[in-house]
Amino acid sequence: MALCLICLPLVSAGATNAPDRLELRCGTQVLRVATGQDESAASGSYDVRVYDATNGTSLTFADGLVLPRDGTVKKAWFCDLNGDGQPEIAVWIVSAGSDAHGQLDVLATVDGLLQLVEMPEPAASWLRGYQGHDTYRIEKDMVYRTFPIYKGGDTSGTPIGERTLKLIYEKDRWMWRLHAVK
Repeated sequence: MALCLICLPLVSAGATNAPDRLELRCGTQVLRVATGQDESAASGSYDVRVYDATNGTSLTFADGLVLPRDGTVKKAWFCDLNGDGQPEIAVWIVSAGSDAHGQLDVLATVDGLLQLVEMPEPAASWLRGYQGHDTYRIEKDMVYRTFPIYKGGDTSGTPIGERTLKLIYEKDRWMWRLHAVK
């Protein structure tokens, strides 16, 4: 299985009631992520659908899930995050409001079915000074989460730095590690 990370832009709903949609391709698989039709941008649901495009002319539904969201789907990736040769799906959601907290949902195929992976929380000490404004990126099939850090009790909104965490899969479990920026 080829490792893929191809992101196409979100198709905007504009004045219609059609949901916003993101489409990605990996080999003969097509991934579609769409927010629920007629739902608030701030919260609701999103669906993840995987299709087989082996014959090249039409899509055959393979599997899918509908998940709740508290915010807007910002980006999605379709790549092998745990090194098992099968692509996982990562969906970045940004909460409504000025703090723009980030959420990352990871989905994997387990026993032939798409399932939401339970993500660990980072160590509390790594979140000291955290006030949202997360960004996620994937490089070389690794997830990185970066956010500004603030001095305790600072409400001025002036960060004193930033912190980056890396999501890794090791010994059959997911974990966050502090990423040293060189």
